[in-house]
Amino acid sequence: MPKSGKLVKHHLNSQLLRNNPLKNSPQRDLFIFEPHQYQKKEKLPCVCFLPGFGSHPKKWIYKDFPGYKLADYLILNETLPRFLLVCIDGFTRLGGSQYLDSELNGPFASHIAQEIYPFIKKHHPNVSEFYITGHSSGGFGALHLGSLYPHLFKRVASFAGDLHFELTHKHLLVDFVNKMKSHSLGTNLRQCLNLKQQDYVLGLASAYSPNLKQPFWKMDFPIDIHSGHLIPDVWKKWLELDPLQWVKKRKNSLQKLERLYLSAGDQDEFGLHLGASAFMHSCEQNGIKAILDIHKGNHSLLLSQFQRGLEAMLL
Repeated sequence: MPKSGKLVKHHLNSQLLRNNPLKNSPQRDLFIFEPHQYQKKEKLPCVCFLPGFGSHPKKWIYKDFPGYKLADYLILNETLPRFLLVCIDGFTRLGGSQYLDSELNGPFASHIAQEIYPFIKKHHPNVSEFYITGHSSGGFGALHLGSLYPHLFKRVASFAGDLHFELTHKHLLVDFVNKMKSHSLGTNLRQCLNLKQQDYVLGLASAYSPNLKQPFWKMDFPIDIHSGHLIPDVWKKWLELDPLQWVKKRKNSLQKLERLYLSAGDQDEFGLHLGASAFMHSCEQNGIKAILDIHKGNHSLLLSQFQRGLEAMLL
């Protein structure tokens, strides 16, 4: 039998996510990949992976060739040094938390920093360093968490992370308005949840512009469904969370990172390769060291892309 590592499933009962208004489950899955013959006394770095919108750890392990199998292969072939790989659950009833603290979704950023991080440390006390990475919304989450907690996550890799909302997000509002007018998402949050519908803009609004005083949706939308006009105050809230907008504000934190890596396909259908390029330019202007890898491909996370990102993080 060929030697291989082991995937260990854990369950966390989050105290921070209890009683959130959206009724997202506080029961969270956490999958930790341990390399072959791993022992807890071994000092290894830990890479935390954040799945994209609509995904979660269970989907991650059932892909044709999930990330932990690639990690296993690269370790066994001595392409990479030994490390732990953790897949984190940021899924919500609307599709995803964006790994932010939200009064509607619950405090997912705090959950990762204050509950998941200590949980991993407890079960793997000899972890040497923590790094964080993710794809799409997970790439956005990695940038957000890495810039908030550079003392926890020393290296950050973002694969096609959400960036440059003015360019990449505005056009998404057209399809959202069409769905809302056709009532395919329901006419209020309760109906939407009963229909088990997911829409990216709806998920983003629950994370970026929650408003529990709003009677129907408990969130504000950046566009008027009837007139088609952008709503400046709400759109401003969204832009304030765009990594491209907060580079200068979080400059000191980003400069503390040992490594900052950005990757995207040159044909990304959401324009996130342009967002990554713009973010890289802003980093250069603000004296922040970063690595940009624009490769052949679209928005999908390719195995070769993930491998290069792991190499950038670990070598």
